[in-house]
Amino acid sequence: MKDAVLLKWWKGYVRLGVDDGDIVISGRDWEVAFSNREIYLDVPKITISEYPLGSQKRPSGKSVINRFDNRLRGDHPKEDGRIRISSLWKDVLSSFEIRYTPLDPVEWLVTVVPLYSKVWDYAIVSSQLLLFKTITRRKIFFHKHGKVHTIYLI
Repeated sequence: MKDAVLLKWWKGYVRLGVDDGDIVISGRDWEVAFSNREIYLDVPKITISEYPLGSQKRPSGKSVINRFDNRLRGDHPKEDGRIRISSLWKDVLSSFEIRYTPLDPVEWLVTVVPLYSKVWDYAIVSSQLLLFKTITRRKIFFHKHGKVHTIYLI
């Protein structure tokens, strides 16, 4: 991951950077990556729930909540001169807008908004869950291989 920044997180920091055009957030023994059509989760244990939004006549997309059975821990990387962020922050990386919001001393949110995607609106990552909202009438497919989950958005 080139030019990764470090974001204050539960029990340390997480790395946020761009890898081949995808946004990657990683901490101690976990990683979440976002591309325009898929979300990759390499996390220890997860529970996935899908909820339709709007009414049957006027659907407005789907909300998918991924609850992590154990909180995602930060890491304590070596002091290497990377930017360390612990307050409100917003930036554009690759084709995604990133918003970082501290809620309290032990909880933070990272919001990922794709700038040009016609498949999903936004995703929110915290140490306890990943939530994302799809655009109307999109199909979602889940694939699991070991502890790695891939969510395909079509």
